[in-house]
Amino acid sequence: MSSATWRLHWVACLALLRAVGHVLDKVDGEADAKQSAAINAKWEEWKADVQGNSIFWNFIDAERDNVLKEYKFGVEPEPTYLALEGGGRLLTEEGMPLRLEEDYFRLSRVGFENREGRDVLDEAIKWWRKQLDAIEAQL
Repeated sequence: MSSATWRLHWVACLALLRAVGHVLDKVDGEADAKQSAAINAKWEEWKADVQGNSIFWNFIDAERDNVLKEYKFGVEPEPTYLALEGGGRLLTEEGMPLRLEEDYFRLSRVGFENREGRDVLDEAIKWWRKQLDAIEAQL
């Protein structure tokens, strides 16, 4: 994946992850009083337990700010590991280097250091699903 492509994907994922909270507050929260109360209670819960909701505060919110406000990326593509045979000769398949694993996108800051970026994105999506289910259960 080219540098421009992974940056575009990363920015899009972070913008959409953070947009969930904005839509809750600005759109869903203004729909009716009961919904607004449930959403506001959740926001207060997240603020009261920053450590327990670190995926939001230290990743979704912080990394979105890094990217969209400062154009800094908390994820770095790692070079793909290539397979070598004994003696250090590069293994190839049809003239192309044989890869041991997919590209790895290592987080370098915002509280999730050295984790695979796509794994943390998945964790963030699951966190939002859990939060949205909890809000819906109150309605």
